[in-house]
Amino acid sequence: MIGFLKRPVVGEAETLQAARRLADTLAPFSPTKVLYIASGGEALGRAIAAQLLVPVDALDICYPASRVTAKPVRRAIFPFKELLYRFTRPVVNLKIKLHAASNERVVLVDDSAATGRTLRVALSTLKAAGIPRERVRTAVYRKGSGVAELVDCYETTSRVRFVHRPHRK
Repeated sequence: MIGFLKRPVVGEAETLQAARRLADTLAPFSPTKVLYIASGGEALGRAIAAQLLVPVDALDICYPASRVTAKPVRRAIFPFKELLYRFTRPVVNLKIKLHAASNERVVLVDDSAATGRTLRVALSTLKAAGIPRERVRTAVYRKGSGVAELVDCYETTSRVRFVHRPHRK
């Protein structure tokens, strides 16, 4: 079975519970905005923002194969989707403007971080917009073992893990 098909589906109730726990963990950071990765972090990002009572916005970053909309082409590339993800890089949709000021404290949310590629692109996009890493905390529902330096807090079935480390400038 292909790896990405094994991923468990997270229901609405589990997402809301995870959002509550992540928001409680992120509250001491005093975020002023939640940005979610549009291709996967919307439900969790909106729920965290609602818990923290801060504005929410999307950051449109995804792999090129994800932008294919023609059904025949999508069906043709489906068997190769995992290979395409491994050998391509996520890209930012430059048509959508990032609405965040450099003095904001941002929580960046995605549903999962297996390789960290999407989070790396998102963090570099925020840095280019003038928001340094010290003013950003990342939150994901699931994480892979190789992304420890990128993920600040993540959900594990029933508990939130918070990774505290000073961020370099």
